[in-house]
Amino acid sequence: MNRLGTRLKSLRGARSLVAFAKALGLSYTFVREMERGNRLPSDDVIVQLAERLGVDAGELALLTYCDRSQMLAEHLRAIGVDTHLPELTSVPAAALPTRSAAPVSASLGSATTTG
Repeated sequence: MNRLGTRLKSLRGARSLVAFAKALGLSYTFVREMERGNRLPSDDVIVQLAERLGVDAGELALLTYCDRSQMLAEHLRAIGVDTHLPELTSVPAAALPTRSAAPVSASLGSATTTG
């Protein structure tokens, strides 16, 4: 399941992918691949995405890591954490530390690729 991509598409709304990527300070191809579930952001990029989108970084981190690990998603469900959208947006998440204000594009080299 592509939880992060689904959430990003929801946050993008009617905006074009190009306009959305530009507003985020990311390349069009990186955002497109995140929406498709082919690339996942680093923790630094997650924090910066959350700040620019006005959403909880913990929510985006949870979506990202559940996409990265089906075993984690299954374990969280087993202990009662709902990892499905849209209910996930109401799940309180632990606050992530605030990162430096470096541009998101500077962190793209640490973004991971899924197989």
